[in-house]
Amino acid sequence: MPSLDISADASPLSTIIIDHEQLAAEALLELLQPIDNIDVLACCSHAFDAIELLNSYKPDLIIMDYQLPVMSGLELLKQLEQSYRPKIIIVSALQESIAVDSHAHLIDWLLKPVQQTALLQAITKACADRESHMA
Repeated sequence: MPSLDISADASPLSTIIIDHEQLAAEALLELLQPIDNIDVLACCSHAFDAIELLNSYKPDLIIMDYQLPVMSGLELLKQLEQSYRPKIIIVSALQESIAVDSHAHLIDWLLKPVQQTALLQAITKACADRESHMA
């Protein structure tokens, strides 16, 4: 099983996946499943459900589609509590990354279909960023 280069004392990154495309969400789950240092708390497909889950669980990492029904990923991030600063990995069919509001910490922008190597690199960045803030 892939393991990321993080401290042995570090707890797994709590993670929520947000993607309105069921097949894309399932593909992400499949890519994340063998990674030891990831704890997927929930998946959801609707922005309003996501806001409730994120404000309730406050996961370390959010892996989300940028193009969601009702509101964009950027609009969703603006709805989070100001004191909550999760690591963000955006997955999208859009070629260009769009500036994310300053209260969110964008780790990476991955093109769909997401490749495991790119996802592992993004998660490694999120782990390193968390470690640097804990030191």
